[in-house]
Amino acid sequence: MVEETGIQYNRKSGGALYLFRSQETLEAGIANLQPLIENGQKMEVLDFTRVAEIDPTLSHMKDRISGAVLSLTDESGNSLLFTKNLWKVCEKMGGTFESEINIERIEDKGDQIERIITNRAERKADAYVLCLGSWSPLLVRPLGVRLSIYPVKGYSITIPVESGHTPPTIGGIDEDFKIAYSTLGKQVRLTTMAEFTGYDVTHSPKDFEYLLESAKELFPNAGNYDKAECWAGLRPMTPDSLPVLDTARHSNLFFNTGHGHMGWTMACGTASLTSDLIAKRTPAIPVEHLRLR
Repeated sequence: MVEETGIQYNRKSGGALYLFRSQETLEAGIANLQPLIENGQKMEVLDFTRVAEIDPTLSHMKDRISGAVLSLTDESGNSLLFTKNLWKVCEKMGGTFESEINIERIEDKGDQIERIITNRAERKADAYVLCLGSWSPLLVRPLGVRLSIYPVKGYSITIPVESGHTPPTIGGIDEDFKIAYSTLGKQVRLTTMAEFTGYDVTHSPKDFEYLLESAKELFPNAGNYDKAECWAGLRPMTPDSLPVLDTARHSNLFFNTGHGHMGWTMACGTASLTSDLIAKRTPAIPVEHLRLR
């Protein structure tokens, strides 16, 4: 799709580094990644010398990183920029987008959704797609539909890259400290931790102390840490970490939700599957295990 549309989003290809701080965790990590390797994911085990060659900004970590696994086909980018530019592409193709609309309720009759009631007006369609992330269960609960999706709060920081800074050359994860990071143009984004707090997204400076300390250890010159933007958001998690697709008790209400922390990673794939299901085409992969469960 990116090749077809030409959309720009600070795309960074070349893979991702999974860093390990001891030989024990490196060996365990290789074992955990084995199912991906067996299913065709290209991966390479690296010693620290090779890690530093791929990302020189980690050179100072020689005594703290034992090795890494390079996932050769992984990519990163700015998901917000991707979404905004894809929005423009869809508008040129005839798509219509409306914002600042609150969905108040869904009205059904039998096995059909009849209309959506909003704060502006009602909306009717032949088919409806529920893709509201953590808020999906709240909207369909009055219809007797129980989605096993739970909001899990994650914390992130975005650091501006200014003159003289040396951000990571490739995205990755510190598997021992559970820190994920990526360079997005003139920014570096890092995230860690997750907790069950319901729908609360408030946060305090103390919530980011561990993340900031870990980031400065890994990448002391990545950006201007004094200008770090701190925020928290909700990840729509399911018990088995798989999204929910297809229909349930209503034949014209399609689910495309519950992507957890892999929302952007799976977005285009599950959108393609959902369009196939709506059009009654055979999906590219089986979806039986992704239905409401």
